[in-house]
Amino acid sequence: MILLLLLTVLGLALASSGLPEQDPQQSQPPWFVVYEEKATSGNLAQFMKAQKKTSDVWKTHHPDIPVFAWQNDDNSLYRVIPIFNFASIDTLHQKMEQVSVLMKAGNPDEKEPPANQSTVSGTVMMWVPELSHHQEMEFTQYPDKPYTQWMYVYLLSGHEEAAEEALKNFRDYYIDKKLDYPWDTFRVLLGNDTPVMIGMFHAESQNSLQAKGNKIWKKHGDELGALWNE
Repeated sequence: MILLLLLTVLGLALASSGLPEQDPQQSQPPWFVVYEEKATSGNLAQFMKAQKKTSDVWKTHHPDIPVFAWQNDDNSLYRVIPIFNFASIDTLHQKMEQVSVLMKAGNPDEKEPPANQSTVSGTVMMWVPELSHHQEMEFTQYPDKPYTQWMYVYLLSGHEEAAEEALKNFRDYYIDKKLDYPWDTFRVLLGNDTPVMIGMFHAESQNSLQAKGNKIWKKHGDELGALWNE
């Protein structure tokens, strides 16, 4: 299953002062919490207006906690927030409640939005550098590449290690051949349909990503196809 997502960066710095204390040797949050929110039928305009207002309030009152947002082809909204551990989620929920209160207080005369405006589900995932392919030693934000493609790989329970070894062999081929096609790999820790891994690919546009991939597979398709089939 592939979701084609348009990146809208709401915050760039991976600041941590609003989250629980981290390991001093740990430079970046190792985990991310992802909220998938879908507007109910016929409610998209009101839904997106509320999301923009919420984002503005969040950036004003909680600038220390960045939020990255994607909107896919089906108009679902994905918010990705870096965290250090599961305790960070409690802190995050407290701040989300604060934002909700602030929004209601700032609009006393505005009618309450309908309760069925959207549905929300959450996932916690961690970046896996040894299965990712790019030049950076830490998770990269790609602010110059607004187009993002997410690929969900659903695994058979009990076969996670074999799947990761196969993916590592696939990744190593790109390294050995010095192929320019970076991606990030995430392991889902908590969420629906686990075990699952997520690949995240970035480019300037959909056409740019497809053209780069087609060029690589035209030359290396036989070898890469065999590795991917593993």
